[in-house]
Parts: sequence; C-alpha cells; structure tokens
Amino acid sequence: MANSQDAPKLDTNLLESPNAAMIGVPPGRRGSVLSESLTKTILQEVHRGIRHVILKPHDARAVTVTVDLVRRIKRNGMVEVSIWDSVGMCRDEKIRRVFELTDIKHLLVESPKPGYFITEANESIVFRALPTVDYLSLSDRMGVGRGLTKEAIIRPSHRCNQHCVFCWIERVLPDLTREELFDTIRLLGNLVLHNLVFSGGEPTLSPFLRESISLAKQCGILDVVLQTNGVLLERRERVDELLEAGLNSVVISLHSHNSVVSDSLTGLPGSQKKTVAAFRHFIESPAYVTISHVLCRSNLADLPDFARFLLESTRSSGKVIFVNLAWPQPMGILAERFEELSPRLNDLRAPLLECLRLLTGTNVMVGGFCSACGIPLCALDGHLDLLPIMVEERHERQQNDFADLPGCRTCDLHETCFGLRHEYVKHFGDGEIRPITRTRKSE
Repeated sequence: MANSQDAPKLDTNLLESPNAAMIGVPPGRRGSVLSESLTKTILQEVHRGIRHVILKPHDARAVTVTVDLVRRIKRNGMVEVSIWDSVGMCRDEKIRRVFELTDIKHLLVESPKPGYFITEANESIVFRALPTVDYLSLSDRMGVGRGLTKEAIIRPSHRCNQHCVFCWIERVLPDLTREELFDTIRLLGNLVLHNLVFSGGEPTLSPFLRESISLAKQCGILDVVLQTNGVLLERRERVDELLEAGLNSVVISLHSHNSVVSDSLTGLPGSQKKTVAAFRHFIESPAYVTISHVLCRSNLADLPDFARFLLESTRSSGKVIFVNLAWPQPMGILAERFEELSPRLNDLRAPLLECLRLLTGTNVMVGGFCSACGIPLCALDGHLDLLPIMVEERHERQQNDFADLPGCRTCDLHETCFGLRHEYVKHFGDGEIRPITRTRKSE
C-alpha cells in the first residue's frame, strides 16, 4: 500500500480506469447497516465488470464505516480496494494510521481546496479495523502525546466458563488462533498503544494468553489489562505466571460477596470462592486492581455489605483498588430479560448512597458512572461529593441507544451523563429522572 506521505497527489489515471468505480461513503451512526447497504452496491458494480473499488469518505465521521466496509470487501475477496482521501483527513496522523492498517491497495491523497472544511478526529474514533480487534479508541484524552492510542480490546475467546444472566456477549465466534493473536498484537503495537485489554468471553480459556501478554509488552504497549472472572486463577502460581509475563492491570468480575447470590448470577456453582481467591492474590501483587460489579435486582440490597467486604479484604495491605459499578444493558441476547434483571433507578438510590458513604475517604474508589454501561448520575440524588472519580468530559449523545429526555436537558450534567437507554424508558418510563444542580451536598 502506498503510504500517504509517499503519495501526496491524487492518481487520476486510477480514477479514469474503466474497471474502477468510485463510491462515496457518507457518515453514519449505524455503521453495520450502512456497510451492508454499500456492500450490496459494490456487488452490483462487480457484476458490471468492475474490479477496483475506490471508497471516498465524506469526512472523518465516515472513517468507521469506511474501515468496516474495507474489511467486508477483503473478507469476501471480491475486488481491489483503494481509499481516496479527497478532503485531507490524513493530515490527522491517527486517521492516516487507521487507513494504513486496513491493507488497502492505495491510499490516494489530494490536498484540500482552500477554505474546505476538514473534520479531524479530535475526540475518538471507534472501529473494527481487523476482525480480531473488538474495539479501538483513538483518543488523546490521556494527555500523553498526540497520536497515542488510548485503548484496544481483543477477545482471544468468546467462550466462557460462567453463564452470567446479564451478559450480552455472543459465544458463536471461534477462538483466535496463536497466529491471529500475535499478528494483531504486533499491528496494535505499531499504533503506540497505551492500553491493551484482553477480554472475552473468558480470556483465561485461551492457551495463548501468557504468550500474548509477553508479546504485548515486547511491542512496547504500556498497560496490559486482563478482564476475567478469575475462576481459573484460583491458584497463586497462575496469577504469578501472568504477572511475570508483564500483566499490569486486572479487572475482576465479582458481583456479590455472598456466594449464593454470586453463583446464581454467574450460573456456575462454586465459582464465587475461586473468584475471591484470585482477587486476594492480585491484592497482594503490584497489579492495578479493578472490580467490575453489575447491579441487578438480586444483589442491589447487598451493595453496602459488598462495600464492607472490599474494605475488609484490603485492610491489611491498604492497597488502593477501584470498583466500577454498572447495571444490565438491553443489548444482544440480554434484551429479552432486561425488565426482569434491571433495577429501577429509584431503587438504586438508597443502597448506592450508603455504599458511597462507606467508601468515602477510603482506599476503595468508586467509578464507572460516566460511561455507556454506567449508572445515570441522577441516581446520586445530587450528592456529587460522594463520587471520588468524576469524569466531566463532553460526549456526543448516542441517539440510537439513549433517550434525550426533557428532564435530562435541564440537568447540569447533561453533557457528561449518558442518561437512560430507550429500552429503560420503554419499560419503566422517565418519571425517576431528577435533574442535578451542583448546590446540593451530602448530609
């Protein structure tokens, strides 16, 4: 592929070829639907004898769809694919790197016309650049240098040894091979990755996990993270193997201190004790530890006692840990059970505030609110001083998923909080919204 810096001018001969067709790629939120539609258009062109497709993104908002479209075309082996950057998007190094990883035939660059508006990826681009990469965020919010990639997620295995009632991950995809894992890690290493997450399914089911962690560190990735239920890390030597390979951080899914409640949520009897054992091993290690805790109807009342459990578990070491609170999301296979599992916003408030009061000023930090899976901030009933981790960054509300409610628009945190999903409003209404003003303090 021609690097954008090596091909500053548009190859007009390619555009004029009778076997080439140019297709504009508009920006779109529903990327997969748009890609499918455009793929059908390309197939029609192939039937007409076209052998080279040139994709012309409208602006940076179309990068996600463009990359997904390239992947679909390459997967089907239909035609050669090139990208024509007619508006100078590749002036942004992050976008140029994205295109260069798509294995296209040419990256055609034309200097933008004077006064032409260029949309740059100043916040983030999330895309599926490779079938083996689940998520990639090109964001410089970390403040560690222009062009540094924030985070990528790889799922070595979509299989899992638990059957959590709130899980939305489909398990039909095959495990990644050793070659697929290693090739992907090397490509991501070329992006000067800050944060690489091994997730799942359950990533410890992959026989290549330890080697993959080691390779990630060799590629210069700063923070290697493991998201796990910890069941297969019950023994200390398994934990030590991953730490020696270079593991920096761990996110452990633990949804109750009560083994009966936890096992009923995870669908694997006896697994809670193994998860707790792994948690305690990591507490005694130098790894950065986060607990992922999904609040459902069955464990909500126990949240204050769960906070006490975390304090007691870390008392002797004094280790600072983080707990990310979330609640069930109406996505994928979970959509049909959403009403059954999801707690009401009003029911969240009392146990949540008690939990936060117990943890205020301690070594256990609570977060996870300002995210797509997080709890709406009005669950705090205005007591923002109880939240030690308050990420106040503007985000573009995802209209396809979240409702832009009148009550939300009058809230001081409207541009920070994701709010309620449409499915929640459909089942429970919007009467529990309490717009926040910054004057109220915890009593």
